[in-house]
Amino acid sequence: MAGDPKDSVRRLFAALPAGDADVLARVLTDDVQWRFPGSVTRRGVPRVVTGRAAAVALVAQSWRPGEISSWTLHRVIAEGDVVAVDATRTKRWDDGTVLEIAYAFFVRVVGDAVAEIVEHLDTALVLGPVPLDEPS
Repeated sequence: MAGDPKDSVRRLFAALPAGDADVLARVLTDDVQWRFPGSVTRRGVPRVVTGRAAAVALVAQSWRPGEISSWTLHRVIAEGDVVAVDATRTKRWDDGTVLEIAYAFFVRVVGDAVAEIVEHLDTALVLGPVPLDEPS
């Protein structure tokens, strides 16, 4: 019997900051689909990444050894097999710039594995790092 879908989502987010490919591979289905807003194509990311290997590779590309990255999950709400996540990623880039990036995710869980991720992010930050202390 499958557990609480929120537990699978929490395992996913626990693995992301470290780029832990082994944990990611265990928490994703073989045919997982990770969907992004169209603006990410400006960074060379496709709108849809399909398959476990491609999703793990995508995470590995977004994480660099020695980089400080963490996730704060503000809200994790489940209805059936879909989990909504309101999250912030705090990331220190190679040049020392610290970013806080707002995200919203809708994650579909099948059994105990993540089958689909729909990601929405602060699209202005996709276009380039912006220091936190810069006036808005």
